[in-house]
Amino acid sequence: MATEAETDLAAGFPAATNDEWRAAVDKVLKGAPFERLSSTTADGLNIQPLYTAEEAAGLTDAAGFPGSAPFTRGADAAPRPHGLWDLRAVVADPNVADAAGWALRELERGATSLLLRPDAAFRLNDPSLAGCDGIRITGLDDLDAALNGVYLDLAPVHMEPGAAFGRAAELLVALWERRSVDPADARGGIGADPIGSLATTGELADDALSELAELTKTLSATHPNVTVVAIDSSVVAEAGASPVQELTYLLGSGAAYLRALAAAGVPVDTAVRSIELSLTTDTDVFGSIAKLRAARRVWAHLATSCGASDAASAPRIHVRTAQHMMTRRDPWVNLLRVTAATFAAGVGGAESVITLPFDSAVGESDELGRRMARNTQVLLQEESHIGRVIDPAGGSWYIESLTDQLAAAAWSAFGELESAGGVIESLASGSFGEQIAAVRTTREGLVATRRAPITVSASSQTSTKFRSNALR
Repeated sequence: MATEAETDLAAGFPAATNDEWRAAVDKVLKGAPFERLSSTTADGLNIQPLYTAEEAAGLTDAAGFPGSAPFTRGADAAPRPHGLWDLRAVVADPNVADAAGWALRELERGATSLLLRPDAAFRLNDPSLAGCDGIRITGLDDLDAALNGVYLDLAPVHMEPGAAFGRAAELLVALWERRSVDPADARGGIGADPIGSLATTGELADDALSELAELTKTLSATHPNVTVVAIDSSVVAEAGASPVQELTYLLGSGAAYLRALAAAGVPVDTAVRSIELSLTTDTDVFGSIAKLRAARRVWAHLATSCGASDAASAPRIHVRTAQHMMTRRDPWVNLLRVTAATFAAGVGGAESVITLPFDSAVGESDELGRRMARNTQVLLQEESHIGRVIDPAGGSWYIESLTDQLAAAAWSAFGELESAGGVIESLASGSFGEQIAAVRTTREGLVATRRAPITVSASSQTSTKFRSNALR
C-alpha cells in the first residue's frame, strides 16, 4: 500500500504489456528478425533488448542487501562518508623532488591517497632501467624525499613494487618509523602481487609466495590498517581479457595467495582482510558496473569457501580506468571515455579509484591531463553526488541479470582453471594467455571491420610485456 510520502510516477498512464511493446518494435524493424536486437558479449553472455520483472525473478533477492553477504550490493550498509570514495593519485616522476611536488599538488587539489610507482630498476632489480617508468628509489632517503611534506598519518600511501614487494615493505615501514607514525595510524598498501609479476615478466621467484606469507603475518600484527596484497587484474584486462577472464584471474590469484597464507599459519580472516582487489572499468558502463558487483559476489564465495567469516569476506575494491580504451589520435575524446569509466566505478561501489589522464596514451601526462583526471572524480563526487546512493544500479533487471551471468560464468571458469593446475601453472604453460589472445584477436577483428567502436588503439607498457612473456 502506498503511503502519502510515495509518488506513483506511472499514475495516469495505461499499463503497457510485452505484446504491445513487441508490436511497436516490429513496426520499427520493418520485417527484420527480432533477434537482431539481441547481442552477445565477448564471454558469450546473451544480452536481451528488454528485461522484465518476471524474467529477473529472484535475482534481486539473491543479491542480498548492502553490507551483507554475498556483498553484491556493497561491502557496507551505510553510505560512503559525505558520498566520497578514495581518490587515488599515481606518482611516478623519475626525479624524487619532482615526485614530491606532484604528490603534494595532488593531495592539495582533491586526491586523498597516493600510489607510488618505483622505477623498473627497483621493480625488476635491473640497474640498467634506472629512472624508467617510475620514481628512482635506491633507498630510504629517496623514498623519504619522494614523500617530502606528505603527512603519512593522514594520507594513505600505496606501492606498486613489482617483484620487489619485500624491499618496498621494508622501506615503507622504515619511513613510518623515521616519521614517528604510530603503526596503528599507518595506512596504505604494500602492493605485493607476485602472480601479477609472473603475468607481466614471465618470471616468479621460487620463494615469492612464502615471502608474501611471512610479510603478511608480520605486518598484520604490527600494522593493522595496511594491506599487503593487491591482486591487480589490469595485467590481463590490458592484454585483452574479457570480463569473465578478468574475474577468473582474480579468483585464481586469490586462491593461490590464500593457500600460501594458510600454509604459513595466517588465520583465514586475517588473510582475506590483507588483500585488496584491483579491477578495471571502461566505456562499457553497464558491463563495468556488473563486473564490480559480480567481483564482490564471487570473492565473498571464495573467502567463505576457505573458511572466512561473512564479516571478513567483504572485499576492498580498487578501480583504475582502463588504458586499452585510450586513443593517441584525438586524445580529447578520452575525456569522455575516462568519465564513463569513472562513473561506472562510482556506481559499481569502488572504495578507491584511479582515473587515467586523457593524454596518457600520448606520452607523459602534463599538469592539464592530471588536473582533468583528478577533477573528473571530484565533479562526479561533489556535483553529481553519485557516491551518496548505495548500489544505485541495484534492482535494475538488466544489471541484476548481467551480474548474475558474470558471477556464474566466472565461478565456472575458475573451477576449470583450478582443475588445470591453478593460475600459476596456467600462466607458466601459456594456456591462460592463449585464451586471452583468442578474445583479443576477435575484438581487434571487430574493430578493424568497424563492427565495434574503437576502444583499443594504444597499448600500455604493462600489456605489451604481458603479451610478449606470459601470454606467449
